[in-house]
Amino acid sequence: EYATDTATTNDVLLHALDFYEKQGRHYSKVLLLQPTSPLRKVKEVEETGRAVYYNAEAEWSGGNMQMFTEICKVLTKGNIDFDIVPFDALETSSVENKKLKINNETYSALVVPQSEVLPFNRIKCFDKLAKAGLMVMFAENLPEKSAENKEISAFLGNFATVKTGSIVEYLREKGYYDIEVSGENREY
Repeated sequence: EYATDTATTNDVLLHALDFYEKQGRHYSKVLLLQPTSPLRKVKEVEETGRAVYYNAEAEWSGGNMQMFTEICKVLTKGNIDFDIVPFDALETSSVENKKLKINNETYSALVVPQSEVLPFNRIKCFDKLAKAGLMVMFAENLPEKSAENKEISAFLGNFATVKTGSIVEYLREKGYYDIEVSGENREY
């Protein structure tokens, strides 16, 4: 039924995803490389998105904080692909070629919601990732202190800070986007 002149690409992709899901395999991203459209940049194939840090501990660390969902909303409206990443995944991650590697996923940037106070080990982890070449950006402001009241100023020099409403524009300026629509006829 999928090898007909009337079957759409979408039908075939949904069938394939359903097939693998029934086998217990879930895919959150699908890349369709059509042989009829062979010209693409390597970056377009390799790039998978941005990581948004899930700052659950900000709620108990004290101080002003921003819900990670605010960042997600801005990125979604701006058509910027992202995944939500908890700290335990960051602890075991690596940076290769300025990309964050978590299991088999690759991210070009890490966005940290505004948190006035964060646990010291989180700040050290973000600093380590930034020093390894990953773009680590904080929404609104950098943390002012650690939850343990340890000195953090030495760890804050490698981060970008961007106002929440400007995150999409900033990522686009830096080349961290997946889709760009241009031209006069931009109908969908």
